[in-house]
Amino acid sequence: MVVEKVEMVAVTANGLTTVEVAQLTVVGDGATEQNCVPSQVSNREEMIPTGDSGWWLLLGWSVGGVSCTAALLLKLFKLSIRIRELGIWQFGLGTWVSRLLLYPVASTFGSPIFFSLDRAAAPYFGIKAYAVPLNGYVEKDGQKFLWIGKRSQVKSTYPGMLDILAGGGLPHGIACGENIIKECEEEAGIPRSISNRARPVGAVSYTDINGFSYKRDVLFCYDLKLPEDFVPMNQDGEVESFQLIPVAHVANVIRRTEFFKPNCSLAIIDFLFRHGYIRPEYFGYLDLLQSLRRGDFS
Repeated sequence: MVVEKVEMVAVTANGLTTVEVAQLTVVGDGATEQNCVPSQVSNREEMIPTGDSGWWLLLGWSVGGVSCTAALLLKLFKLSIRIRELGIWQFGLGTWVSRLLLYPVASTFGSPIFFSLDRAAAPYFGIKAYAVPLNGYVEKDGQKFLWIGKRSQVKSTYPGMLDILAGGGLPHGIACGENIIKECEEEAGIPRSISNRARPVGAVSYTDINGFSYKRDVLFCYDLKLPEDFVPMNQDGEVESFQLIPVAHVANVIRRTEFFKPNCSLAIIDFLFRHGYIRPEYFGYLDLLQSLRRGDFS
């Protein structure tokens, strides 16, 4: 077992700054690569993993057996229906109530909605959910950089983990494009004059079973090229900080660590494919590409 320190490069107004993220434990035989991630990354192709099956580490998803009890499902169902019938979010019963996000329940995307369910309960019913992740990038001197956020330590899910620039679940009654504009403003302080340039670039789907939770998610991916001088500022308290990182370095962090929120890794991997950072010459190219769309797309 070898313990390494992984460094991330942040481009600030003062130039390149090396930021130590955490310690990484690497377990393997003598053939395992043991070198630390470099503190400064060029646009050389060698920085992108090639020649082995390391790309499989990018997904990091495991699918096991579904284990749910009827009692738990019944309680969750009754709770969600009761909340919807009472409309308690209209009664001003507290800040937490106003933050409920209702997901539409339908047979397929865009079809008539049967009812709405709070997003926290959706995976416990195996309800398919949709989200709109956005990769915000900057081009400088022929090199691409991604704005990466660090989630607040007080977030109820994946606190302190790395995240994409903006994005979120798709609630009932809002279109994907309008939701992206809303998320850009809330999470990164991006004005509508900039966020309305975000381009829809496809979708990623996945399934993930974790205890009683069965996630069946579809991610409608967006790209947004940002001005070089733009600096994101969080507005809703859910992001602790932002760093501008070379795309090649982000790829290595995803490959070698578990610092990123898992489904954000998928959105970034999709970005790597589309922008030519993962090429057909690399081992496992087609298998990895197919894995990004292995879930149900209905």
